[in-house]
Amino acid sequence: MKNIIATLTLALSLAGSLAAQDNSQFDLNALHASDVSGMSAPSLADINNVPVGFDDIDTNLAQSQVSNVSANSLQNVSFAKPANFRASWTVIVYINGKNNLALAGANDVHEMEQVGSNAFINIVVEHASLKSEGGPFDGSRRILINKKGAASSRLLQELPNADMGDWRHLVEFAKWAKKSFPAEKYILVVWNHGSGWQSGSKYAKPAGSVDKGISYDDAAKNHITMAEHAAALAAIGPLDVYGSDACLMQDAAVLQELSPYAKVILGSEESEPGDGYDYATFLRRLSRMPGAGPAEAARNVVQSWKEFYGNGDVTQSAVLTDQVPALASAEGTLANAVVDNSDQRAVIGCALSKSVTHFDNYDQLDLGQFSACLAGKSKVLAVQDAARQVVETLRQKLVFANTASGKHSGAMGVSAYLPLADYDTDFDSLKMSKTGWAEMIRSTQKYAQEMTKKSEEPAPDPEAP
Repeated sequence: MKNIIATLTLALSLAGSLAAQDNSQFDLNALHASDVSGMSAPSLADINNVPVGFDDIDTNLAQSQVSNVSANSLQNVSFAKPANFRASWTVIVYINGKNNLALAGANDVHEMEQVGSNAFINIVVEHASLKSEGGPFDGSRRILINKKGAASSRLLQELPNADMGDWRHLVEFAKWAKKSFPAEKYILVVWNHGSGWQSGSKYAKPAGSVDKGISYDDAAKNHITMAEHAAALAAIGPLDVYGSDACLMQDAAVLQELSPYAKVILGSEESEPGDGYDYATFLRRLSRMPGAGPAEAARNVVQSWKEFYGNGDVTQSAVLTDQVPALASAEGTLANAVVDNSDQRAVIGCALSKSVTHFDNYDQLDLGQFSACLAGKSKVLAVQDAARQVVETLRQKLVFANTASGKHSGAMGVSAYLPLADYDTDFDSLKMSKTGWAEMIRSTQKYAQEMTKKSEEPAPDPEAP
C-alpha cells in the first residue's frame, strides 16, 4: 500500500507540473514555429518510467459483479480514487461494431490496450459487436482500457440489448463516462460508418428528417441522424475534442451543426479505411504529454493518421470550432457574389475541374480547392475576392492540422455540398443553406439545365426561307 501511495504521489506531482504547461500547447510531433517560440521541451523521462495505472487504483469490481447489470445500475458507482483525483484527459470512445465493422472495432480496442489508462489518462470505451459479422461477442460492453491486454481491461457494464444507433444511448454513455472518470479535458470519438448529412440511408427515418448521419446499428436497424448528432453533443455537455472516426464527416454543413459543442473537431472529407484512427500511436503520445491542450491532442491524431496511412487515398483534418462562423460568413459572401453577378458558368467549370477533388459522394467536393479555382477562373472581381477569402479562412483560421494524400493530395480539409443536378431538399434544413449556398446551388443547376436544353436544340437550317 505504501508503494502505491508513493507512486500516486509522484504521478500526481508530475500531472500537476505538466498541467501548468497546458497553455504552452507543446507537441513533440507537429510543431508550429509560433507555438514554440521561447519554449523548451518538458522532460518526459519521469513520465515514461511512472508505473502507475488504474490497476493500482482498484475499483474492486470483478467481472462477475457486473456481467448482468442493467444500463443504469452503475450510474451512481463511485470508482475508488484518491480524494480530489482528476486525470488530465478522459478519452471516451463509442465503438459501434454492430455491423460489418465488428472485427475492425475489436482490433481498435486491442490497439488501445497497447497503451492503456494510467494516472494521467482514462480510456473509456463502449464496445458493441456482432458475432455474425466476425466480432468477439454479441451486445455491448463498457470497458476501462488497461495496458496488459484483453484480460486486464476492466469490464464495467455489459449491455446485451444496447441500441448504438439511438442518440440517447450515446448521451447516456458519454455522461456516465464523464461522471465516473472525471478529468480536466475530454475527448469523445464516435466510431462507425458515417455519411455526412444527406438523405437516403438504409434505415428509414420520419419524413422531413435529415436521415443520414453516423453510428449504424444493424441489429437495431437504427442510426444517429445529423439532427440527433447535434442534439447528442449538446446534451453531453462541454467537450474539448470531438472526433468522427467515420466516413465523410468533415463537411462544412456538418461543422456548422456540431461546432457549438466542442473546441476542436476531427474528421475526414473522404471515406475512411476500416482501420480508422491509429489509436496506439495517438494514445501513447497523449499519455506522454498529458498537459497538451485540445489543439495539440487533435494534431497528434492527424499526425499519427498521416504516418499510418502514408500515401494512401485518405484525408483527415482538425478544425478550431470558434472559426466556423468565419467560414460560414466567407462561404455566404462567395455564394451571394456568384448569384448577384450571374457567375454560374464559373461555378460549373470549377466543379468539373480536374484540380478540384471530389469524394466517394461525388456531390461533395473540397471547398478550398473549389474556391481557389474560382479565384483564378472567374472573370468577376467580387467572386474572385470572395473565393480568396474562403481559402484564407480555411488555411489561416479554421484548419490547423490537415493531411490529404494519394489522389486527394492538395485537399484543404473541409468538403462542401455542390451538386450540379438532383438537389437534396434536406439541405434546406441545415444552417449552411441559410448562408446563400443553397440559392447558389439552385441557380447553378438552373443555368446548367438551360445550357443543356440549348445544346439539344436543332441547329437552324441555313437554306430555310
